[in-house]
Amino acid sequence: MQGRSFGNTGINQVYIIGGDGTQNGASVIYKEVEKCGLQVLVAEILKTIDNDIAVINNFFAFDTAVEEAQRAINAAHVEVESFENGVGIVKLMGRYSGFIAMYATLASRDVDYCLIPESPFYLEGSGAGQEHVAERMDVVGVKDASGNKLLL
Repeated sequence: MQGRSFGNTGINQVYIIGGDGTQNGASVIYKEVEKCGLQVLVAEILKTIDNDIAVINNFFAFDTAVEEAQRAINAAHVEVESFENGVGIVKLMGRYSGFIAMYATLASRDVDYCLIPESPFYLEGSGAGQEHVAERMDVVGVKDASGNKLLL
């Protein structure tokens, strides 16, 4: 049986670029294409700015993410310097990996502490990690719509 492309559009290839959530969506699209008997190539191109895939040294967009993170750190530093005993907090993305935060911190020289999800930490008598927040908020094991562990 010969397949068909998307309606009258003539589309016979779909390229999906993204991280794990996007790739999960690509699998759903592929299954639907297959179920409908369409002759459409669904190609998944892995891209994650988190830089958290061990076999690949550097994903595109990671350097840009680190540069933008440095801007946020620099802006917080300027703000903090204008107050006596000022404290600046910059929260960066990276669901389960702290590569953006780590690289931006190393490039900055203005950061005293960099907390990343891979390393538990203890700060002056009380932990402040995600696992402590989750235990208090009673959401341990809850997942988001993409199947990822819910973070607060």
